[in-house]
Amino acid sequence: MIKSVLFSVQVYWASVFILPKAVLKQIQATLRNFLWKGPDLLGGGHKVAWSEICLPKEEGGLGVKDLVVWNKCAMLKHLWCLCGGAVE
Repeated sequence: MIKSVLFSVQVYWASVFILPKAVLKQIQATLRNFLWKGPDLLGGGHKVAWSEICLPKEEGGLGVKDLVVWNKCAMLKHLWCLCGGAVE
């Protein structure tokens, strides 16, 4: 649910704009709380560090992307396109 729906909501905005870190951190907090508490979104009670959750599955994580890194990568993709780079 987190990877397919909740993360997808912010993908558009993160790929078009440089989002403030505070906004990205708040979105990550919502994703974190949903993972551990479900739709109640209450804070606290995290059993694993979010940095561990963001690791690829091969390294023991869940493969959830870090939103700050994702936003930077999306902006770099736009810069690459503007400089004439090919995107497939």
